[in-house]
Amino acid sequence: MSFNVHILNASKELTVFETRIINLTSNAEIILSKHMNFAGFTTDLVIKSGKYVVPEVGIGAYCVNQYEIQMALDITNDYLLKSFDDNFIATLAHETHHACRESTVGYGKSLFDAMILEGLACHFEEEIGYKRPVYVEHLQPDVRQFYLSKAKIEWSKDTFDYNEWFLGNKQKDMPKWIGYDVGYHLVGLYLQQTHKSAGECYDHPSAIILELLSDKGYLS
Repeated sequence: MSFNVHILNASKELTVFETRIINLTSNAEIILSKHMNFAGFTTDLVIKSGKYVVPEVGIGAYCVNQYEIQMALDITNDYLLKSFDDNFIATLAHETHHACRESTVGYGKSLFDAMILEGLACHFEEEIGYKRPVYVEHLQPDVRQFYLSKAKIEWSKDTFDYNEWFLGNKQKDMPKWIGYDVGYHLVGLYLQQTHKSAGECYDHPSAIILELLSDKGYLS
């Protein structure tokens, strides 16, 4: 597993971080290879300074496809500056899990597909030794159950409002990060039943996960 690192730094804002980023990426290659058996996987990692980030992390990241991961670093963000190394590697792990899944079973199209995609990546962050992502386990159990029931109505459709489910919509009484939280919960149940890790399950089709959870009565 390896990354081709491209630091976009015409602004010079990342100059003081360049060596650190290169070293962290090298460390990440070693860590991730221990937890995910994906020999020969290589992707471009494009890093730039930016403000479109998760405020509680200081990083915004996006897996374009199996060949490209983009990361924006807000170097003025206190959360990032206090935990730069941990936040960087955890975020890279999250997006790498997406890339590996994209190269096998794909992202999928439905709301359920997206929830499983994110739930697996969130669990993977923990598996490699980092803290639970801020965007999961923030809903109370009864609230989670409410939105799980709401999701079941539409999660088999090929189209859904990603922003509404994962970023939130106050006008529709949709708090942010619902999709992450519910997905993390569903994946946790699946991992518990199969005795596998998220690193092992990057290529498990969401249909298989849905079938098992349904058979076990978790979705009734």
